[in-house]
Amino acid sequence: MNKKALEATSDELMGTPIWFAREVMKQEPYEWQEKVLWDVAMGDTPVALRAANGSGKTQCVAAPLILWHCAVFPDSQVVTTAGVYRQVKEQLWGCLRSHRDKLGPGWAINQTDLTAPNGSRALGFSTDDPGKFEGWHNENLFMICDEAKSIPDEIFMAIERCQPKRLLLMSSAGTTTGEFASAFSTRKKYYSKHTVTSYDCPHLGSEWIAGQIEKW
Repeated sequence: MNKKALEATSDELMGTPIWFAREVMKQEPYEWQEKVLWDVAMGDTPVALRAANGSGKTQCVAAPLILWHCAVFPDSQVVTTAGVYRQVKEQLWGCLRSHRDKLGPGWAINQTDLTAPNGSRALGFSTDDPGKFEGWHNENLFMICDEAKSIPDEIFMAIERCQPKRLLLMSSAGTTTGEFASAFSTRKKYYSKHTVTSYDCPHLGSEWIAGQIEKW
């Protein structure tokens, strides 16, 4: 990540997911969140985000990116997945539904799918069958893998065959095997990488962090 996101003027930020998060969703992203939003928007390389539980990666990274992408790119497609369907439905899509009233007329957000007035669509699902991932094709396809450490490598191979224009892998730290772990080690040259600890998230509080360290 270069310094462009932090040095950009207000005019340069117009239409970016950083602007969308601030002006449409009324959020105040942390610096690390702005860096991730910028990298995904540029679409130069897939982005891998390794962040602590409760850091805000779903609410302040994935949700703004999905709504921004659908709003800015007509007839585009967003596909979100996770290791288990509960993660898709209750976490990410629950967050998306909470912002429905901020989007204006013509938006429809259901349990795990949405349509925008410009023809863009987003869908959330989970599967362990790689064949079900190979049917997604769009000139402006954006894919998000939530809790990516739990997604089998075969699914990532199927995702690559879809040739998404933008790809975000995000998860808390976990095992040392699998594509998500490899994004920070043996396959790191293929990714723009971001590592975020609890100390980068002021809302978690120093007392909570100290308690977790003492407990675990």
